[in-house]
Amino acid sequence: MGQPPLPVIDGDALPDHPLDALRRGAGSGVRLLAGWNRDDTRIGLVPTGMIDLADERILSAVVGAYGGPDGTIELYRAARPGASDGDLLAAVTTDCFIRVPVIRVAEAHLEAGEADTWMYRFDHESPSFAGRLGAAHAVELPYVFDLLDEKSSQVLIGDEPPQVVADTAHGAWVRFVAEGDPGWPRYNLANRSTALIDERITVADDPDGAEREVWTNRP
Repeated sequence: MGQPPLPVIDGDALPDHPLDALRRGAGSGVRLLAGWNRDDTRIGLVPTGMIDLADERILSAVVGAYGGPDGTIELYRAARPGASDGDLLAAVTTDCFIRVPVIRVAEAHLEAGEADTWMYRFDHESPSFAGRLGAAHAVELPYVFDLLDEKSSQVLIGDEPPQVVADTAHGAWVRFVAEGDPGWPRYNLANRSTALIDERITVADDPDGAEREVWTNRP
């Protein structure tokens, strides 16, 4: 696994780091709906078979490369009894590549005084690849846009995707666009309210917060 993509500050097309710009109010007046898929990086690990090649050595190397402190693997393993090294690799890389950067964008938005910020995590698991794909990258798209009949989506969501998940996800996005509020509490640093989206929406405060805190000081 390589390093996550980072912006190139060239002084022209991108004169400032996006987070610095947000903190100074670059997103002033813009309502923000941000989130991630719970098993995001399984999209690259499961179809390729890489998830079954990961071992303790690879997992340790990845955690170390991303700046995880001592005890990081043990923390992730304790929260996932019976998980393989590949499963833990997916959880760690999802946090490093997707979850933590998304949260930092939301935090920067809040730092600028933009209180209209909402956070979600998409949790609905795909049946694809014998159910191993989970809530991977892009699995949410057919549900968010209510395109369950689209043939090209079946590799991600199977041929009998539940309409109730589309009703829930699509409904939240429509409310956000039409009314400016997706229907759950705003995100703030006191409770970090996050909508967990599946057949219904469940709101959790700072889900897997201990794992989030592992990466607090990571660049």
